[in-house]
Amino acid sequence: MVYSLELKTVREWGNGGNMGRKWLMLVVAFFSVFSFLFAMQSLPPVIPQIMEEFNVSHAETSLLMSLVALPVIFLSLPAGILTVKWGPKRVSGLGLILATFGALTTYLANSFLWLEIGRLILGIGGALVAVSAISIIPQWFSREELGKAMGIYAINMPIVTITALNLLPRIASGFGWRTSFLIATIILAAAALANISLIRGNHRRRNQSQCMLASRISKYGL
Repeated sequence: MVYSLELKTVREWGNGGNMGRKWLMLVVAFFSVFSFLFAMQSLPPVIPQIMEEFNVSHAETSLLMSLVALPVIFLSLPAGILTVKWGPKRVSGLGLILATFGALTTYLANSFLWLEIGRLILGIGGALVAVSAISIIPQWFSREELGKAMGIYAINMPIVTITALNLLPRIASGFGWRTSFLIATIILAAAALANISLIRGNHRRRNQSQCMLASRISKYGL
């Protein structure tokens, strides 16, 4: 009897006020990672212009992509540990602030060295965002809905690739290569603001787990 009552309460929580909030969390998580991936892909469309301005080779310019990818490879595990300790909101917020600063540095760069520094900072921030943002989704979606939510989340990279590689070359050809990084900076700043102001932990989900545990203890006399 206790178990049935507690299970009913859990279902009511799941179908209540969290319905709209969970989709908002998915949108913010999606946009957070989108902003980082967009900033990462803001370089390829303007490589010829950067090579010409700074008199660098293809090999040197390709290093700018590696400087973003390497931190993601080596910092993903530490980012996961920090997410567990501090929570996804703090870690993703910090990551987005760092990524915004990195993108802004590339926009303002007056030497190839500063481009490298900016891309490295972007990669460090991106590592935090990539790991922490996705951890928001399971907090808000039930097991039955999680596949749908993750499927929506997974289309991030294709959308970024199509958008950045088709839109940014046209803009850069008319306004210069720095515009590509400026757009990335603005998108990252918007994502950081959305993250800081909108992300919430699902305390009800935590209470549901406690409720289920209590019901099982009551049922089995543990």
